[in-house]
Amino acid sequence: MSWTLPVPFALWQGLAALAERLPSAPITRAQVALMRGGNTASPDLPGLTDLGITPRDIIADLERRGRVDQPGPDDTGR
Repeated sequence: MSWTLPVPFALWQGLAALAERLPSAPITRAQVALMRGGNTASPDLPGLTDLGITPRDIIADLERRGRVDQPGPDDTGR
């Protein structure tokens, strides 16, 4: 079972301000600011092909460079 609980950004900011006092902060105010900004691209902005960038498969590229371990028998490789 999966569920979400909406939390107001003001509460996140307060929790982050307190958490930043910990030796290893689980969340910071800067991270809350990034979450507030959203993480989706605007359809009004140019895409990769519009910018002359050809997308590549990162796993294939790393394998070509010899930087990816081969998956084991119980590993899906993901």
